[in-house]
Amino acid sequence: MHLKWGVSYGGKVWLNGQSVFDNTSTLAANRYHTYNVVTESPIAKDQYDVVLPLQAGWNALIIKTNHGDRSHTAWLFSPKIGDGGGLRRNDLVFSARDINLSATPLGSSSVSLTWSAPDFHGSNVDTYLLDVAMDPGFAMPVQADVDLGKVAGHTVTGLAPGTTYYFRVKPFNASETPSGRVYWHHVDAVSATTGS
Repeated sequence: MHLKWGVSYGGKVWLNGQSVFDNTSTLAANRYHTYNVVTESPIAKDQYDVVLPLQAGWNALIIKTNHGDRSHTAWLFSPKIGDGGGLRRNDLVFSARDINLSATPLGSSSVSLTWSAPDFHGSNVDTYLLDVAMDPGFAMPVQADVDLGKVAGHTVTGLAPGTTYYFRVKPFNASETPSGRVYWHHVDAVSATTGS
């Protein structure tokens, strides 16, 4: 397979834990510092052709980008996976990496959370862990690692009226590693404000 890849600045790609693309050492030579921000796109689609030696079964592809330091420019990337000509292969199956967490305020002191199981082969979820915080970085926790069980929803109660809370749900497997494992690539976070 091939990854036809365009990125507005720096980017790195890993396939099954191995680096397959890294243009961060050649950033001075790319088009980022030369394109016209008024008339040109920050990316050239399909600028890079990265060969992806896929294994049989499921493969983990991780992409990280850096938007650079030019002010007032868009942060864009364009990945396309297919054959050498850039066409999609029907035998490829893609998997979402989040759990589509959503939050709905229920009156002035509770919020209903719903989510779906990770759509990813190998994520054997035993339970879900909940974090509730007063900030998006979860540095000011209200609740941490609350074991919810193997469910697809939960109502958080006892919240203050008219307050914004941040909720994070983490799929967890108890048997992986001695202390268990959170599938961080599936962790999803949302915010909601309770009624007054």
